[in-house]
Amino acid sequence: MGILHLKNGVLSGMILGDGHLAKASVVLQLKHTLPQFNYLRFKLGLLDQLGFTCRTSNITRHVTTFGMFEYCHGTATGNNLHEYYMYSFSQLLSELNSLGLLIWWLDDGCLSVHQKSSGSISRFGYLNTQGYGLEGNQLIRNHLYSKFGIETTIHVDSKSGPFTKQDHHRLYLNATNMRRLIDIVREFIPWIPKDMLYKLNMRYVANRRED
Repeated sequence: MGILHLKNGVLSGMILGDGHLAKASVVLQLKHTLPQFNYLRFKLGLLDQLGFTCRTSNITRHVTTFGMFEYCHGTATGNNLHEYYMYSFSQLLSELNSLGLLIWWLDDGCLSVHQKSSGSISRFGYLNTQGYGLEGNQLIRNHLYSKFGIETTIHVDSKSGPFTKQDHHRLYLNATNMRRLIDIVREFIPWIPKDMLYKLNMRYVANRRED
């Protein structure tokens, strides 16, 4: 079975995540750091199956607040991208399906597994939605619960270095709801590149340093 029936949800997940619609040229632009090149190819492969014309472009280097990074770029074009320019934020959330949710998580999700000073293991996740403001996070929180049964809480992002601001909010998922998210996207996990599986690895193996 193809994935055309998943089209709106997949596009919604990409746009809500790291994708950017360039209205003037009818292009969906994707950008990832170079270690995620296989993931970029995976996303372009999905877009190709959905009937878009896709290509990768040159590797670029940029100086960021966190240092020098290399980026890989991809684009998808197609006349039917026009309709997505008209989507409201709420419409994108309403169209989101399980594959789109997986893509959004792989773009912006962060799974933390670390050992506490007591020796116990803590597991939780963040969906990095700092760009949507408090009102946007409340809307996302409501949609994730009503559509997928995923319960989240809104946290102020106070540990993002130079980006720390009191009005930067993101969504916190406890271990139970991380499991729920994984169960929802499970059928698509075999599709994704192995080097992205760390975002779904709930094993009791620490993946975060305390500092």
